[in-house]
Amino acid sequence: MAEDDLITRKRARHRKPKQDPQLFPEKKEEIKKLAFQALLPFMSERTRLIPNSFIRSAMFGVVRKGRREMVKDYKIVNFHGYEINYTGELLDQNDLSVWDSLVFLAKEKKIEENLLLTMYELSKFMGYSDNKSVRTQLWARIKRLQNANVEIINTQKRQHFLGHLIHNAFVDKESGKSAIIFDKYISGLFVGDYTRISVDIRRELGESQLARWLYNFFESHKTPTTNLPVERLKELCRSVAELKKFRQSLKIALAEVERSCTKWGRVFKWDYDIISDTIAANLEKIEKPTLPAL
Repeated sequence: MAEDDLITRKRARHRKPKQDPQLFPEKKEEIKKLAFQALLPFMSERTRLIPNSFIRSAMFGVVRKGRREMVKDYKIVNFHGYEINYTGELLDQNDLSVWDSLVFLAKEKKIEENLLLTMYELSKFMGYSDNKSVRTQLWARIKRLQNANVEIINTQKRQHFLGHLIHNAFVDKESGKSAIIFDKYISGLFVGDYTRISVDIRRELGESQLARWLYNFFESHKTPTTNLPVERLKELCRSVAELKKFRQSLKIALAEVERSCTKWGRVFKWDYDIISDTIAANLEKIEKPTLPAL
């Protein structure tokens, strides 16, 4: 073997493999070169991609009307595998819908950094009727997401994010357009740890915060969930209801999820064990869940 070939092979052995900048957010220069949408996974029109840390925890929980609480360094209860600290107004399922809609639009519009849109465009995209009240609510949720400061540590994947759910937001009063700016590093929360949520099923569940939280939670599990204590579910969705009242609401919400999933070609089975006060549930997939069942 020629001496030059031997030297080349030795160098190749010690050469560091190319690293995906999405997996190594400390490589700031590489991240800066990429558009925000380029850092996100593929998204289809009828689904929304949400990090599992968001939907397997109380981060976007169940909030009663008029009961927004401001917290600081608040430890978010989660299923397992995460450490989440939160500062800001507590978030609910409607806040999550706004956030994942903005992320989807950022991907669809192939933005470099700033997502430009009006509250009218956002309300229509989300299926709301457009009026002043809706636009005011949407902007209030955007402000809440921007003010939220979160620290998420994925203990299994050794990922650590600290920042805002929306980096900045700006309104041009003259044009009526809003500029939504995302922190590129939040894309790291999607790496190998997200779930595709059905827009149709979520809309079918309507305004039921608990039903929507339950659907997201069980959709994020590939295998059946068994022996899950009702009290644990109450903590995970951040319900403030008394346990007896929550148990009643839980059964109603699970039935709503089952009905909505069936309509859109999915099979959701659940069972309540009165002796152990636990829930067993499984959301199965059907090959072609395209049209609602008649």
